[in-house]
Formats: sequence, C-alpha cells, structure tokens
Amino acid sequence: MNKLTKKCVAAIASLAMAGTLCVAGAVTMASVAWGVPHPGVPQPHADNSPWGTKQDKTGTLTINKFKYADTVDGEGHHKGAALTGATFTLKKVTKIDNVDLKYDEFSTWSKIAGIVGALNRGDEASANLTFDDNTSPTSTVSENVTTFSNLPEGLYKVVETPPAGYGAADMTEFYITMPLIETKTVDGATTTTYNWKPTINPKNKDISKTFTKKLDDGKDHNSVLAKDKTLYYTISASVNRTKSGTLSADDLNGFAVFDDFPTAAFASPTDASSAVESVKIGDGDSATELTKNTDYNVSIVKASSEADGKNLESTRNRILVKFTDAGLKKIADKLNGITNGQDPKVNVAIKLDLSEDYQKGTAPTDTTSTEQNGKNEVVNKSGYFPASPKGTPDANKPDPIVSGDDDGGTSKVKYGWFDVFKYDAADEGKKDRTGLPGAEFRLFNTEEKANACAKKLVDASKDANDVDECKAGSSTFKSDEATTQETTGKLKEPVKVQAGTNIYLVEVKAPKDYMRLPEVKAVQVEEGKLKIVEFSNTKKSSESKWAWFNLPATGATGVIIFALAGMGLIAASVFLYMRNRKEEEQAKA
Repeated sequence: MNKLTKKCVAAIASLAMAGTLCVAGAVTMASVAWGVPHPGVPQPHADNSPWGTKQDKTGTLTINKFKYADTVDGEGHHKGAALTGATFTLKKVTKIDNVDLKYDEFSTWSKIAGIVGALNRGDEASANLTFDDNTSPTSTVSENVTTFSNLPEGLYKVVETPPAGYGAADMTEFYITMPLIETKTVDGATTTTYNWKPTINPKNKDISKTFTKKLDDGKDHNSVLAKDKTLYYTISASVNRTKSGTLSADDLNGFAVFDDFPTAAFASPTDASSAVESVKIGDGDSATELTKNTDYNVSIVKASSEADGKNLESTRNRILVKFTDAGLKKIADKLNGITNGQDPKVNVAIKLDLSEDYQKGTAPTDTTSTEQNGKNEVVNKSGYFPASPKGTPDANKPDPIVSGDDDGGTSKVKYGWFDVFKYDAADEGKKDRTGLPGAEFRLFNTEEKANACAKKLVDASKDANDVDECKAGSSTFKSDEATTQETTGKLKEPVKVQAGTNIYLVEVKAPKDYMRLPEVKAVQVEEGKLKIVEFSNTKKSSESKWAWFNLPATGATGVIIFALAGMGLIAASVFLYMRNRKEEEQAKA
C-alpha cells in the first residue's frame, strides 16, 4: 500500500460520519498519479464543493500517459517517456447499494467515503455499485495526453485499453471523483480545496518484452538430431495485470498463453493437450503447478478467422493454453504474495515434433558448400492474450501480443550436418590416410552426459548397450548408422543436427585390432553446412598384453644397461668419498 493510500485509509477510519471524508477516487488513483496534492477533508458548506453553491459543477480530467521506467525519478515514480495510443472510458456510478446518488448533497459524498476501503482492496462487488450504461465517454490518448471536458460531478470508474504491445504497470482501472478533493498546508495550517481540473499520470509497460521462449537445454531429454524430431520449449510470460489491493480471478479474465508454430516445420498434434507438458506459475521449488483440464485447457487454432485466432499468421497453427477461473485464482494468489522485486511468470512447457521434411534433407557434398533446400531453420513464435477485468466489452479487450521475428518470444533453431572420419594414427600427417571401419559412436546434447558415458567405458569389458549412462545419448543415432564404413572410415551418411550449439561425440567401440579413443569431442556445426570430425586410433600391439606405449620388458637389454650404469655411478661415488677423506686425514697430520 502506498503512502497516499495509507493516509487516506487512516483518515477514513478517524473521520467516519463526523461530516468529513476522503474521496474514493483520490485514494484508488493515488498509485498511478504523482505530483498531485494529498486528498483532503471536504467541509459541508464550501462554496466550491460539489454540494456547495457553485453554479457550474463540471470539470476537466486530464490524463498524461507515460511508459513505465525501471528506474525512479526524483519523486520516486517510474515515469518514462511519453506514450500514445491508450484509450480511456469513464463509467459514472449512479447507485451504491441500490440507493440513488445525488451528487449535490453532502450525504452522497459521505456514502462514497463508506466504500473507499472496499475500492482500495479492489473489492468492487462488496461496494455494490450501479453504473450509468447510457453515458460512457471515451477518449484516446494523442501525443501522450487526453482530456475529458465538461465532466459532471460524481464518482467515476476509469477503464484503460492499453496501446498495442503495452500493459498497465500501475492498473488498467481505477476510481476518481470530480472534483478531486485535495489539501494544502501553509505555515502549519491545512485547508481543503476542490480540484475541478485534476491531472493523473498512469504508466504502461512494454509487455511485448515481458515474455520469452527458449529451447530447453537438454538436461531432461536426449533429443539432439533432427531425426530425434521432438523439440522442447518453455514459454515464460508475465501477467500484465497489476492494481492497488488484492487481485482476484476476475481481474485476470481472458489471460492465455500460446505457441504459434510453423505448420511446414512441425506436425500438428492430433491431441492438443499432448503438446503441453506442464504449466507453472513461478520458478524453482516455490512454483505452483497447475492441473490440466482443471486449471487450464488446451486447444489448437488453425486460422485467424477462428475464435482466439486474431493475429495468427496463415502459415502457422496456435496451441492455446486458456485458464479456467480456478487456474486464474491460483495465478492471482501467487501474484498477491509477491514482495518487491519479484516477477513470477507463467511458464508453459511445450513439445513439438518436426515434420519429415525437416527431419531429412540432402547434406552438402563437401565442407565449403551450403545446402539450399530451405529446411534448415525453424522459427517458432509465441505470445499471450493480456488479461482484462471480467465484464470488459469485447471491443475494449486488448489484442493478443505475438512476438516479432527478433523478439525474445521467438525461438530460432537451425540445422547443419556432421560426419566423422576414422583413421589409423600411424597415418597422421600423411596426405592419404587409411579410413577405418567398425568404429561406433554415441551422440549427446550435454557434456555432462557424454563424460559420464566415456568414464564408464574406461572399463574395457563394458558394452555401451549395457551402460545406463551411454543410453542417455540420442536414441536414433546408434548401431549401423553410427558406425564407420568399409573403405571410407566415415558414417553411412552425414547426420543432421542442431547448428550453433555444442553436441558431444563419444567413441563407444573401436575398429577391430585398435584401441578405443577415450575422448569426448565437442562438435558445433553451421547452418546448412557439413563438418567433418576426425578421430584417430592407435593399433594394438601384436602381443597378448598391450598398452598405449611400448615399454621395455622386465629383464630386457634396456633394463640391464640401466642397471650397469647405476652400478658404475655408485662405484665412482664411493671412490671420490674415500679419496677426499684420506686427503683430510693427511692435512690434519
């Protein structure tokens, strides 16, 4: 609760029906306004008051619109650059608890004072308000300013439709009174004034930058080849609704997250819900996991003409995660429990299968050319439907936000090719090297997994097919297609893998009569290009026992020579010692 709200709530508690009040609009508006004097205490007989003798009881409301800034200004506000395009609608309150409001009477303003607490909490329902549905003036911000002129006295609900790509950083709805009651203190004396030309300054955050989509790091799966086909993504979206008081499910109405996938690159799921692995609000151990079909539902939208298909490109389908009231309540509860600096996001885990066209392709014939079939990049977009208060007319609901080509909500996965060349280490440095058949490999998407497999295979009796750590490699890269061939020493055919990221090769079986190379090789390919990864192998000794290096056998000539040399050194040392001692004795004599 901000300082202004605290002061007003305290004032209400003490003033009660003593003929004074703190205007509801000034309080609920306070968190989005700055540079406005504190709301004041009206006097029953003030000529300029709404219940006084003032003849023209209309005023002008000015709204200055700004972008939300991460830093604060000298007054402690997140006031950024000017912003244009928001639309504001005013809804006048005509009844409280089914009792008509007569704004020229002091009793009506006392009644407004009685619901300030509820409005501050966002509990509009308990305030039991009735609005004038026939007169709802609307104005759009131009050059960051909009005004409502000749606005009659009364209590108004202000509803904002943010500009495209923006959401309210303060609130999208609030209450204000015309006039705005303010106080002014001079030389210790406080007086009350009635501002018939109030100015407020709500701020908006660029919500197109508040969600991201990332390809998962591979720790929880072994997908790495195009042939593995499944790609795993996580969409993280901030909820665009904030306000003074406690959020409820009604405040988050319409909030939904979606994935707009290219239909050429991915096979459309026959069961929409199978594409969504999990939905959570928050991160880590404190995250709240939502339940499918209870807290959210999943559907596929195939055209922009369908419901929830707005802004959907013709070459894409939309996997839509739409929240139920139960799910929205869990999200609201999480947001209500945050402290300063926290921004819990809704995290949606998506998995999609590549189409056959994108799994396959024709590899370049050499390392200098590039494949030209256009199936080497997958651009997958995401977005969400911003929340709006329950009951907001469809015409006033914000459009869905879809990530741009270079925004954080868009993932780009590229593909290239690799092959291996296995040769005899004795040919190192030669122009023509002999290719070795029979070397088998495993491919991993993390170095940790690759090292775990390689470490287990230090035991020469182990078979990779029986080692759990080696089973963490790609499930589609093994046996014949992962084995070097006769005469070439290369794989059966080049392998299509993700480009621009490291993949890790481990030799799990050496060519016949050769030692296995116990090395993990990191490989990174370029989009559409072929990379050759070289592996050399050392031939085993022809003897029954062998090791990496040729060592002199026990009792061999080399050992005898070293032994004789050692004996000679010892004899020389003894001779020198005895001679020096004899010289010392002669000197003493």
